[in-house]
Amino acid sequence: MATSLLPEERALTTLHTIALTVATQGNGVACTRDPAPDPQQCPKLDAQFDSRHDVLDQIRLHLASNLREARDLNSVARQLHRSERTLRRHLQQLNTSFQRLLDEVRYDKARQLLIQTDLPIYLIAEQLGYSETASFRHAFQRWSGQPPSLYRR
Repeated sequence: MATSLLPEERALTTLHTIALTVATQGNGVACTRDPAPDPQQCPKLDAQFDSRHDVLDQIRLHLASNLREARDLNSVARQLHRSERTLRRHLQQLNTSFQRLLDEVRYDKARQLLIQTDLPIYLIAEQLGYSETASFRHAFQRWSGQPPSLYRR
């Protein structure tokens, strides 16, 4: 049954028909056509992609998996294929900052490592991206109100 589509709907349908789903397979990338295009999917994906909270989650996920390398907003912005200014604007609109997010992710990871492992404090500091153990100890004291060694007990 053929239906009459508005130009916008036709464009979305065409876009979905040629949309590619990319999946990693071993060392290569496989692309397949979307078998059932959904004209409502594009606007939903656009809204989701532009959502500031999704940006916040993307930053958090990136930080959590790259704590040693993610030292500044510029490096994270490059990895997320966005400009530093755009990320900073999104963070400001959410009343937060890169440093606050970095501290949250580090604190969560530190608590996890302190409770679930017997790693020495200096190795935990390294995994969290600190070059000095003392800096980690001071930060953890500020976050939790107690030193990491006491938190571990």
